[in-house]
Amino acid sequence: MLGILVITHGGMSQGLINAVELVRGKQKNYKTLSIYHEDSIEEFSEKIHGAIIGLNEGEGVIILTDLLSATPYNQAAINMRRLSHIQCRLISGVNLPMLLAAFNERDSGQEIELAAEHIIAAAAEGIKDFTVELNNKMKDK
Repeated sequence: MLGILVITHGGMSQGLINAVELVRGKQKNYKTLSIYHEDSIEEFSEKIHGAIIGLNEGEGVIILTDLLSATPYNQAAINMRRLSHIQCRLISGVNLPMLLAAFNERDSGQEIELAAEHIIAAAAEGIKDFTVELNNKMKDK
């Protein structure tokens, strides 16, 4: 089973999991990590290291972060290199559709490479402008 690690600034990661569990019920084999102003980067990095090891059941770990090239993303990338024997995919821009897709892909037994593609597609598909969508529907009528 794929492990899912959600890493964000502040408490966003746990908030996203709370939303997922409202929709899908209680989940397993995931972990959330958050960085705060007072946190040491070195200690935060070690938490990521431990989480990747702990979540890996042999099929790899999907790591979802909030911002590209920010501390959660950078420290996850460093730890992916340190743990190169564990198959990981690091994806930035976590949102609720992305996280729901991650659990759906994991529960369907999808391999990590294809799961990552589907997760990224779901995240993008979940972002819509209501006015544009409404105008498109009106044009179709």
